[in-house]
Amino acid sequence: DVAPLRVRRRACAGSGHFCQAALERGWQAHATEYDEAAVASCRSKGVPTVLGPLDPEAYEPLRFDLIHWAEVIEHILNPRHELQAFRRLLRPGGVVYVTTPNLNALVHRLLGPRWNNFAYPEHLTYYTPATLSDLFQRLGFKRIWLRTNGFSPANFRASRAGADYTSDEGLRQHIESRRWMGWLKRWLNGWLNFTGSGEAMQALFQA
Repeated sequence: DVAPLRVRRRACAGSGHFCQAALERGWQAHATEYDEAAVASCRSKGVPTVLGPLDPEAYEPLRFDLIHWAEVIEHILNPRHELQAFRRLLRPGGVVYVTTPNLNALVHRLLGPRWNNFAYPEHLTYYTPATLSDLFQRLGFKRIWLRTNGFSPANFRASRAGADYTSDEGLRQHIESRRWMGWLKRWLNGWLNFTGSGEAMQALFQA
């Protein structure tokens, strides 16, 4: 276990909801985004946001406590360059929270190349728990934890049919309304994490 960090500054993006929540809790938040609509959304929530790639020279060294890197790394051709920038920006003990699809996912094993996470040129790189850990550790990060979870029936059906993804929200609500189904879901996620075969990876690495 790692002692709690006094985290106060984050780098993140998307539509800005995560950064907005950080601001509301007294953090300083900064974002980068490539999409102009997403930049506008972030700025409308009071989040300082840069359009374009992360430029480490735009910030003082050791500025951040946490970098939130959710569903980004698979879109980057040279993630080593980004992680080297993170090393410059994170204070000692700062962390990177990263999420990305899991190439070892059960759904990938079942569907092979039909799995709809194969989406070139949107997705450029793919990771397993071992290769994601190796990437970070080769650049001097320490793995705090890594989990895999999730099997999306909607995504499975869409992948098989070559159709667009549809939401599992109705199924999720149905499961949560029944105690035994909620228990079964927790057991399944535990098994997916134990075997490293969940559809999504979530990990925390420390500088």
